Amino acid sequence: MRRSIILMLFLGASLCGFSQVSTDTTQIHYLDEVLLSETKFESKRRESGKMVIRIGQDELSRSVGQSMAEIINRQAGIEINGSRSRQGEVLGIFARGGRGRQVVVFIDGVRVSDPSSFSGTFDLRLLNPASVESIEIIKGANSTLYGANAASAVLYITTKKATKNGLFTQITTSFGTNQTTEDQNFKTTTSSNNVVLNGKSGSLSFGADFGHNYADGISSISTIANEDDKNEQTTAGAHIGWDITENWDVSIRAAFAKLNTDYDESFSLQDAPYTYLSEQKGLSFSGKYGTGQTEIHLKAGTNGFKSENISTFPGDFEGRNTMADLYGKFLVAEGLNAIAGLSFLKEKAVLGAEESFEIWDPYIHFQGILSPKIRINAGARMHTHSSYDSELVYSLNPVFNTQIRNADLKIFASYATAYLTPTLNQLYGDFGANASLEPERNSTAEIGGQVVLDNGFHLGVAYFDRAEEDAVIFDNIDFQYENAVMRTDVKGVEMDMGWNALQTLKLTANYTFTERQGDAALRIPKHKAAFQGIWSFSKDTSIMLQYSYTGNRLDTDFNTFSNETLKAFSLFNLHVTHDLIVDKIQLFARMDNLFNSSYTEIIGFNTQGRNLRLGALINL
Repeated sequence: MRRSIILMLFLGASLCGFSQVSTDTTQIHYLDEVLLSETKFESKRRESGKMVIRIGQDELSRSVGQSMAEIINRQAGIEINGSRSRQGEVLGIFARGGRGRQVVVFIDGVRVSDPSSFSGTFDLRLLNPASVESIEIIKGANSTLYGANAASAVLYITTKKATKNGLFTQITTSFGTNQTTEDQNFKTTTSSNNVVLNGKSGSLSFGADFGHNYADGISSISTIANEDDKNEQTTAGAHIGWDITENWDVSIRAAFAKLNTDYDESFSLQDAPYTYLSEQKGLSFSGKYGTGQTEIHLKAGTNGFKSENISTFPGDFEGRNTMADLYGKFLVAEGLNAIAGLSFLKEKAVLGAEESFEIWDPYIHFQGILSPKIRINAGARMHTHSSYDSELVYSLNPVFNTQIRNADLKIFASYATAYLTPTLNQLYGDFGANASLEPERNSTAEIGGQVVLDNGFHLGVAYFDRAEEDAVIFDNIDFQYENAVMRTDVKGVEMDMGWNALQTLKLTANYTFTERQGDAALRIPKHKAAFQGIWSFSKDTSIMLQYSYTGNRLDTDFNTFSNETLKAFSLFNLHVTHDLIVDKIQLFARMDNLFNSSYTEIIGFNTQGRNLRLGALINL
């Protein structure tokens, strides 16, 4: 009875505050939206040769209290395993049917990765969405511009900064339940509090952010006892920028993150008093000099990671990645731009002894405008690795734009290669290391199109075909990493739709079909879809309904080491916002897994049931 009353009160909240409809008609044409990531320079979506996903402030502000993994998991072509489990669970990123190590993360243009981890990737649990301005996702092989391991996707994250004079403070606070489908006690067991300060005065800009997130109430493993496994995340950051002249600016950012999360014994699927501790400290620099048609950029940074497993098999891990990327954009001739650069990456980890490698990569990328309707992007990069032979990767990407009556049409195709070297842990670690591993080679062919109507409707469709050769896999029989003998092929289709159906109604949807052949497609759903509708039924109140479908997929039962098919499941979320003071104080209520659906994400692990979160967003 108590649960029913709470659900009825929440649904009833969406009916309050009905008043006049907003008349704000200011909108940016979908194809005129500015992207930062695909060519490393600001460009409009109509000039892009791919279906780039951009998650802006509108969506991020409606996701207060959610993790970065939950936000990204809603996008086409992406599956983040663990994002629906207990907060703090280990995450597995699968983009276009690939593995986590085939995805690279950039924060403010600086590559971030943990060389001491098994996958050598960045742990998204260390990133606080409250400090993020936007996320761009480029899928497919992108090693030409973004280096080694950019084989299935690049996550290009930009943090918040002041763009005009003044001092701006944003405070977000929320609290709610953290419970499974079976344990609907509606106790307050999770909270999130964040402060982001940004300012600008003349040529100087500055900012700082702090965040703390806590969750309790759910056990990692589903057992009879179901003891609570807590999760705590603390983040902080600061930055300062200086516009030295009209053409020259520099900025520095420091970042800190700490994760303290409990977990259980995954092999025997039993409760256990285990804890994982992780800490990140980073420093990055960005500089730009530009005159007319020429721009020179320098991105550099270093990130140190320390982590500890407190368990039956304890371990301490320490790693550091250091990178620098010097590149420029030049007008070679009328209608032909060139991007040329030199990047450096060093990864170091303490694995008994200190191990490291370096990569020096010269690269070049051309943008040719053959006519007002046709442009071609093409590039190449020479990977020069300290432990392996040099490897050339390349990309070719023609784009065609035209207008047909009231529709803008874009058709694109691309072929690109990527190069992945084994991680330090795979080569020299304590668990299954193999110093004889060879690099992995990937390629992606893609063709697609986008149509945008003047009534606010847009639809994008892309077909992709990825190939993986010499993939680094873990042999569960020999308990050692090895290069796969079989080639793996991944084929799929992605669809992305948006429509401003009414001045007050915005609809978005996406669908992904993924078929992986050559090995077991573990935890990769063949079919995945999402829908979102936002109805602003008054000038200060809106309601958002989200739906997600995750199809059948394979997972491994570590009790029997056999693969099982997990059933498909659907989830509904409801989110209501109300502005007490427009652009100043916003209250929100969110209910995830609205119908308390029961499902399995990882065999033996708990998942989130119906959960309620209340909070506020304050701009000062």
